[in-house]
Amino acid sequence: MTKSKMQNIKRLSDVDHVLLRPDTYGGSLHPVEWENTYVSTSGGHNLEVIPMMYKMFDECLVNARDNISRGKTTQIDVNIDLNGFKVYNNGKTIPITKNKEEKMWNPTLAFGYLRTSNNYDDSEERLTGGRNGYGAKLTNIFSKQFSVKINTKKKTFSQQWQNNMKIKSSAKIDKISGDGEPGTLVKCEIDLPRFNCTEIPHDTMEMMKQRVRDVAVCSKAQITLNGETIGSNIDDYLSHLCEDIIFRQENKRWKVVVGVSNGEFTQQSFVNGIWTRKGGTHVDYIRKQLLKQLEPLQKKLKLKGYNIRNNLCIFVSCDLVNPTFDSQMKESCTLPVKKFGSELKIQKAFANAARTNQLFIRKLEALSSKKEDKLLSKNDGRKLSNVNVLKLTDARKAGT
Repeated sequence: MTKSKMQNIKRLSDVDHVLLRPDTYGGSLHPVEWENTYVSTSGGHNLEVIPMMYKMFDECLVNARDNISRGKTTQIDVNIDLNGFKVYNNGKTIPITKNKEEKMWNPTLAFGYLRTSNNYDDSEERLTGGRNGYGAKLTNIFSKQFSVKINTKKKTFSQQWQNNMKIKSSAKIDKISGDGEPGTLVKCEIDLPRFNCTEIPHDTMEMMKQRVRDVAVCSKAQITLNGETIGSNIDDYLSHLCEDIIFRQENKRWKVVVGVSNGEFTQQSFVNGIWTRKGGTHVDYIRKQLLKQLEPLQKKLKLKGYNIRNNLCIFVSCDLVNPTFDSQMKESCTLPVKKFGSELKIQKAFANAARTNQLFIRKLEALSSKKEDKLLSKNDGRKLSNVNVLKLTDARKAGT
């Protein structure tokens, strides 16, 4: 490093560092191809998604979904247009109180300052998606305008930010006459020029809408998108992922559906409502159990493990205690199985269901037959290099 460069060392504010190095926090500001990405209304596609723009929306949606378990949320309403989005959830809210240590309103801290969270106590068992204290602050930072309104039974809190969270209005607190319905509303107008866009691009918009459908099928709350109630029927949701459903099993914290794939292993998985695009330890945990039960079938048909795996599709939605991920994008779960805080042991009924599923067996038998034909064809019409001949002995009194 030259002397002149050493003298140009800069110190950035937290906000400016996020703006300058967004990939450290939530992904690129430019389109990235996501291969074979599942859209429940149309199937797998290669989509060009802007990761940070998608993440802005997803953080607010996951916040609302988190409140199902911790705040008794029963309703989530999402509106998306070409310039931004709104996410509302009813249920328990951030307290409209002053933080004793920071001497400011708790909602102001939660939405307007990085590395603020109530998820830092790792001794507490949480079934939420929040972890690092970035969350909705990333949404705020990449917004032209961002606002939050919180209602409790007795008060309302509202505040606005502008210019990438650099300008904020004073918090406004009003009393409510009578009992109001508790809830939180977040509004975001995206700073589109920063993404070199004039509107939310089609593929990024598609993934935002898909995430709403994901939350609907992974939760028991009523979900609406642009005023329309989103269905939560798992069979409808998986109709473009699985050619047929083989087996399903669930308990209080796990929901698993196993189906027949199109010849390539596919998974659609979630941890505490977060879409784990690349899977992770939770998917491996289920997949290994499935393949173990199918070992007798694999041996009978003289196939390899990957032949069985490639003809399966798996849906996994689970609530794990204090989950960990590969990055702030949270595309892969890294939490060790022993720390899941719950388990789902695949029932033995799965093996029987697989053996009796005609489509699944037909696909495997076709692979087995193809393998045998290939083996036989290796010797067809070809001279063998080694011929084994039994040792002969002269017959006693031969020729007499």
